[in-house]
Amino acid sequence: MLFRIAVSTVFVIGAALPGWGHCGCDLDPGFVPGAKAYQDAMTRGGHPWQPQPDQAAVMIVGAHPDDEGLFLGGVIPYYTQVRNLPVVLVDLVSSRPNNPVEQATREQELRNAAWVYGMRNEPIFARFRDHSDLPGGTGSLANTWNAWDGDITNGVADLNGNGVPDGREAAALYLAEQIRRYQPSVLVAHDQRGEYGHGAHQAASIVFQDAYTLAADASLDIAGLDPWQADKLYIHMFQDYRDPGVPVLNHFYHDFSIAYPEMGGLSAAQVTDLGVLEHASEGGQNLLNAFAGNRFIEQWALRFSEVGGDTTGPMMIDGSFYAQMATGDFFENIDLSRFAALLADSNGDGVVGIADLDLLLANWGEHVPIGSVAAGDADGDGVIGQGDLDLLIAGWGQGTFPGGLVPEPGTFVLLAMGVLTLPSRGSHVRRGLRASSTRRAPLGRGARFFDQHATTTTSWVPNPLQTS
Repeated sequence: MLFRIAVSTVFVIGAALPGWGHCGCDLDPGFVPGAKAYQDAMTRGGHPWQPQPDQAAVMIVGAHPDDEGLFLGGVIPYYTQVRNLPVVLVDLVSSRPNNPVEQATREQELRNAAWVYGMRNEPIFARFRDHSDLPGGTGSLANTWNAWDGDITNGVADLNGNGVPDGREAAALYLAEQIRRYQPSVLVAHDQRGEYGHGAHQAASIVFQDAYTLAADASLDIAGLDPWQADKLYIHMFQDYRDPGVPVLNHFYHDFSIAYPEMGGLSAAQVTDLGVLEHASEGGQNLLNAFAGNRFIEQWALRFSEVGGDTTGPMMIDGSFYAQMATGDFFENIDLSRFAALLADSNGDGVVGIADLDLLLANWGEHVPIGSVAAGDADGDGVIGQGDLDLLIAGWGQGTFPGGLVPEPGTFVLLAMGVLTLPSRGSHVRRGLRASSTRRAPLGRGARFFDQHATTTTSWVPNPLQTS
């Protein structure tokens, strides 16, 4: 976010409610039982980072260190810890210009925060130039394009004459390369309007949407990598599902207030707040106070999809009624089989086997906290059933446990794992604030709500918020 909040100007907006968005409470020694123990366990010692995943389930792009928590928060703790899925985090701008000390500080704070959220592969730093020193300041989208092309003396340049600012093109191609390299299913972007109007936030959203299309363009050579089509792209909705500025397939409420055993009894929102505290140079606790009581980290919209829209229905959120709202998690309608070995490893021993099957059968038909791999909810629908069994079968014998061997299943196990379809105890209902919501068939290949603007090398997405 690249601004500092003075203590004298911090306003607490709304009530401080544990688990409701950013609670704004004093998190040291802990605003809820277990928070301090979680924080100590996650920040003790160094960070033995693992390599980036060959295939990511989720890719998140933040404009600056701390934006991943303040505005895109909840996503990383939920998908890394609850869903046990690989997540890649890309940060576009590390610090103000010509400030190597600040850059090192901000990047290390983001590494610390990412570790607290649950990541074990470190953030990727693009290090595009900040534009806050240019006339017009942080609210200027044009300033961002000027800064991101590497030459602030030439204004908003378009040297190749394709109608796209060079700074936008550079960032979009960079992100398209990351998409091809890590092959994510779901992309998570900033608010199209830049949350509170920040030019770099707007730009981060626009170029990630561009990259969604560019990465899949087989006619475009990007670092020699094969084309990759992500399944979905979600954009953040900063203020109560206002007009996002671009057409969307549906609005989405992602409940990050649910406590999970995978996070020591904390919710994804609470873990996010603990991670934001690591951004000490930007205010730490003061950042949380500034956004206290808001639930906007739970507000999203599905911008693009290759697998259809999300299931929607009537929902009440904080006293407001929404006639058509989706909930659950971002992976509805997406084939999860390539992550089966992670999603079906309920006991966390690194291999899918008998113990995981025993847990699944013991919980068969039960409603559990949505997405909880520890409870056996591999498919993320909140009910233990056939979808979870299918993923367990797909992941059987796979894993990373050194020397781990899965015993050959006996006759009963074989029957349970595929020959018989076990009856479900109750209806197949997604857990959430909505009374009931059954899955529906995909709506077909997801819509692109724009005309492709063809150039000699690629296709670009015209954007109504682009300025020159």
